Parts: sequence; C-alpha cells; structure tokens
Amino acid sequence: MNLGPHPRSHANKTAIRWAVAGLIGLSAGACDLVSEPDESPASENAPEEAEAISDVAEPEPTQPATQMVRNQQLTPSSGVATDPVAEQAFRRVRAVDPAELEPLPEAETTEDEVAPIAHRIARQQLPVRTEPSHRAALRGRIPMSEAFEVFAFVDGEGEDKGCGGLGWAEIGGGYVCLERTRKAAGKAPRTLPKMRGNGITPYYYAKVRKGRTAGIYKSIESYRAGEPAIDTLQPKRDYAFVGRRMKKGEFFLVNERRQVVPEKNMARFYPSTFEGIDLETESVPEGKVLAWAVQWPATPRYRTASDDQPIENIEHQQRLLLEPEPEGQWYALSDGSGYVHEEDVRRWTLPAALETAAAGEVWIDVNIEQQMLTVMRGKAPVFATLISTGLKGHTPRGTYRIRLKQATGTMSSDPGDSDVYAVEEVPHVQYFFGGIALHSAFWHNRFGHRMSHGCVNLSPKDAKTVYDMTGPHPQDGWLHVYETESDLGTTVRLHNGGAPVKDRRGPVEPVFG
Repeated sequence: MNLGPHPRSHANKTAIRWAVAGLIGLSAGACDLVSEPDESPASENAPEEAEAISDVAEPEPTQPATQMVRNQQLTPSSGVATDPVAEQAFRRVRAVDPAELEPLPEAETTEDEVAPIAHRIARQQLPVRTEPSHRAALRGRIPMSEAFEVFAFVDGEGEDKGCGGLGWAEIGGGYVCLERTRKAAGKAPRTLPKMRGNGITPYYYAKVRKGRTAGIYKSIESYRAGEPAIDTLQPKRDYAFVGRRMKKGEFFLVNERRQVVPEKNMARFYPSTFEGIDLETESVPEGKVLAWAVQWPATPRYRTASDDQPIENIEHQQRLLLEPEPEGQWYALSDGSGYVHEEDVRRWTLPAALETAAAGEVWIDVNIEQQMLTVMRGKAPVFATLISTGLKGHTPRGTYRIRLKQATGTMSSDPGDSDVYAVEEVPHVQYFFGGIALHSAFWHNRFGHRMSHGCVNLSPKDAKTVYDMTGPHPQDGWLHVYETESDLGTTVRLHNGGAPVKDRRGPVEPVFG
C-alpha cells in the first residue's frame, strides 16, 4: 500500500532522462509492554558479518576515455531538450571516464523513470543538497557505509564548484559531492532502516536493569577471560544493539562496534506486534462501527448493559464491530454476544474531509480523543490504527506538514526536564512541529491510551506502514529526508474528537548545515 510517488521520481526527471540519454549516446559504459522473550537460536540473531569489499571488473569502453572529459559542456540535440528547465539540467550533466563506473544489473523502469547509471558507497555521513553546492539547503543525509544510486554526474554551481573525486552527482531528488565515496563493489542500495529477522524493528533494544552495572567488553572472549570492562552503560537510556550472541549458555548483546554487553545486566524490550487495519482491502460493514478493545490485560464483556459482572473477557487490542447507537455508556457488539463499556474501547469514525486536500492526496488525521490515526487518500480512508499521544507532555492540535523524516533517530528529553530519558535509534520518525513527531514506540504496548511526552506513538509495524505512505520521500540508502517545494511533506491534522483546529502549515523552511 505505497501511496507516494515511485522512489526514483524527481522534479527534473524528464530533463535528467534526456540528459543522461545524451551522455549515453556519447559514452557507452554510462550504463538500494512486553511479550514473551525471544526464544530463537542465537545463530539466527547473530549480527551480520562485515561484507568483503572487492573491486568489480570494469566494462571495456567502446570509445576512448579521452572523449569523456570531466566538466565537458554538452549541447542538447535538436528536439531533445527544449524547455528551459530541461536545457538547464542538460547543461549541468557531464561525462565521466567509464573506468570509474561499475556494471549494474538492468533495472526495470517505467516511461517516467530513470535507471541509475552507478552505485556508490558513502565513506562518511554525506549531506544531500538541494543543489550541487556545499552552500545549498539540506535535502537529506546518507549514513556512512551505505550504498546509494547515481543518476547523473553534474557540475557544481557558482563559486562552490569545488568537489574532489568524481565531483557532484544527481542522486534522485538531491545532489551529493562524491569526494568521500567509493565504488559500491556490487553492494546495492537498500531501504532504511534495515529490519532485523523479526521484521518489526531494526535493532535489539534494552536498558540497564535496576540495581545492576552493565559493562561493555571488547569481546565475549575478553569478558570470559575476566578482563575489565572498557566502558559502562548509563541508566535512564534505552540502547540499540545490532545483534545478540550466545556463548556457553550466556547471552550477549552486540553494539555497532562489535563490543558486547552481558544480557543478564540488561532489561530487553519486546516490541508490540499490534497492527491496524488496511481499509482498502477490508471494509467496515455499513451501519456498524469499527473499534478495538483497549483494556489491559483484557476487556470485560457483559451480557446486558445493566449487568454488574462480566461473562467473558475480550483479548487486548482485539478488533470489534459495534452497533452505532450506544445504550447510555454501553455499546452492543454487532454479533449479539454482549456489551462493552465505552471506556474500554476506542471507536473509529470516518474523519471529516480536509478541504485543502486534492483528489487522491494522501493526508493523516489524528483523533486525540479516540487515540486513533487514519491515513486518507482524498476523502477515502486507506488505513486506521490505535496510537498513543501525550500524557507526560502536550500533543499539539492543528494542521501541520511533515518536514523531516528519519529512518532512525535518537530522541531525548530537554536539558533540565524532570523526566529524563534518552532513546537510541527510534525507527520511522516523522517530525511535523518542533520536536513533535509520529514515530515507532517499541517500549510499550498501550496503544489506545495516552502514553507519550507529546509525540504520536505508533506500534512498530504501524509506524513503518505510515512512514512508507508519506512524503517527503527518501531514496534507498537515505537516513534522513527534508521536505522541499517539489516534494512537500504529508499533511497531518490533529484534533480532539472533531473540534476545529487552526491550519499551521507554512512555507517550506530550508535547513542548512
């Protein structure tokens, strides 16, 4: 249910397509709260071994490399690039020596898409710019060691043409200086974050157990040999680990530096498996109300609206269908099996239309009263789920736009806050107002109740579902993406039970750095 444009789409895709086509004509060779403990074997949870990097044999050029002059100025052929935008993009594109390129597998593209001409790997975190200039606004970020696609090699702009190596490249919605990159050696770009084996989260998460000291050791062997810890984890912080290993019956958590922490000193988080409903494949029967049972550990069911004692419990977060008209504070289950109290369920209703939304435009409705999120396409609902908004902090009301998306990001309290917290590598973060965001919450399973410091918490599965639907749209290999005028963030409307809210969307605010 991917509702955004194809990840390779770009405002200048036509211009780039013609420009790259012109280069190919000149150079052949310009051709990514807790459930039960994880009982899976340690081998299935072990971190991946580092990839062996080796150069790939380069294709033989069909014409002399001396014809591929860097910064060569090209003139569009008659009938190829006629509009000013296309001509400007064409003049930016330059050829490179085919020996700098690697053979790529043939990509399936549509008429409006452009296949990449190269893959590169970042040797450090790379800023993605809106223009080929170090002074341009940020479009996104690519983390170190990640592969990304290159669609054209271009000249720098103005006084900021300086960029070593292969110079500047158009990478599908932004520009990167390739100076701190290397050949991909067959490694393809991947969608971030990369999910681990359970398909729910990209990391193992844990915090220091109360009353314990959690040391970090160079290796399992170092720990078992009695060598001292090289560092100590801090309390009031949720840590992210890339793997989990077992040695002689003892489990260890592995960090990104391949150092280990004995799991016995840590309290692991077991993310919720709850997920909402795809309203395009499952419709709500006419005359019925979609709802979820939200009381933990179970929601009581009563035979009649006047009974004092429940006859049975309904499983936590079970999806229900209710009759639309309540009897006082009680709702009848549509199958005739009894009644539930209004405080024990969260009811979904079709959100009021967003008047500014174009036909087919994707936008998000957040009903704080019912702790419910709905993804809309125009006036049609496509996805609905339970959420958790602010309990320890205020969730703002209003209509906003997503300005920044992070595949993962660290979230923490402000200096001086009485409730101190820090959470590493929170997945699928979407900021829409200051430090307030939609994001995954792996640390609780109380969706349908207020739990957050002001953000909108989603279950890990739902956070990914919503992230994949919204703009701005990152390319494979991108860790962050900022909205631009050509790739606006998705609108988010937050209200309390349908009460009117102010439209707080403004112009795109460029971010520099």
